[in-house]
Amino acid sequence: MSAEKTIRWLHILDLLTANSQGLSTSELHQRLNDSGDYVQPVDLRTVQRDIKEMDGSGTVRFTNPSSDGPATRWALQSGMWGRSLSPMGASTLKLILRYMKGLLPPSALASLQAQEEQADRLLALRSATEQHTRPWDQKLRVIPGGHTLLAPSLPDETLQVVYEALASERKIRATYRRPGIDESSTREYSVLALIVRPPKYQLLVCTGRDPYVLNIHRISHAELLDAGTDWPEHFNLDTWLQSGAANIRVAGEERVVIRTTTAMADHWRETPLGEGQQIVETGQDAEVSVPLVQTDALRRYLLGLGDQVTVLGPETLRQWMAIQISELSRRYE
Repeated sequence: MSAEKTIRWLHILDLLTANSQGLSTSELHQRLNDSGDYVQPVDLRTVQRDIKEMDGSGTVRFTNPSSDGPATRWALQSGMWGRSLSPMGASTLKLILRYMKGLLPPSALASLQAQEEQADRLLALRSATEQHTRPWDQKLRVIPGGHTLLAPSLPDETLQVVYEALASERKIRATYRRPGIDESSTREYSVLALIVRPPKYQLLVCTGRDPYVLNIHRISHAELLDAGTDWPEHFNLDTWLQSGAANIRVAGEERVVIRTTTAMADHWRETPLGEGQQIVETGQDAEVSVPLVQTDALRRYLLGLGDQVTVLGPETLRQWMAIQISELSRRYE
């Protein structure tokens, strides 16, 4: 495609985006030729060919919103993205498909995937005239803290059952492999929520007791049941997460006191360990104090910081750290 045609096509997109009621071919022709030096003047037949080629290429889809007048009026086809798919909308679509694929119900995902080719064509068209400007989706990535693990395989048929269970609030019967051992069990679960902890996707379920999580990649078979979900009384997802239950709670909230380096203190000053955190500089190091629910995740996190931290309290956490460090030292003797 020539540079002149690319510029003309982009201008047609902009004109139709700004005119939701559509424009006739004659109106498009006049407005293009009134654009000045930005668009080279063309005849009416050229604009008619442009409309036909753009529609046929899959770059855009045109509709005729009104047949009242003597001339056909062209508009950008409506969809999930409004009057048209703009370059920013195309980049947003690409990011959603990259990072939210496992969170979207199949119908929503299929609708977005159907528009992905259009997004690719639009971004390619835009880059032809803006070669030094990269689209937004090429300038943004989300990565977990620490070492990045490869994502486990998530069977499509399992995800389909999960989505249907969440949407219809019905139970599932699933076969789940317990971690670390070659043993599976099949039971009925009330599915309460879908949780992402990159790279793992987890189901929050209950079986007549307190909610707990299942890793979806460990489910070998799942089927949707007719019975409705049994919701725990007064259950709230955010409240449950804040309780620390998702991280294997080992005790209630206690004030954690840590002696640490000034660099680590600066890191926690910018990204606090929790609400109510206090930091006191003590010369060469700092003392951090913060009330936290005691969880296995908190313990493992502090242990992973090695010699950057010394736990001063609570005593149960300090003793656990001492036992783990002693065992590690013994292993490497």
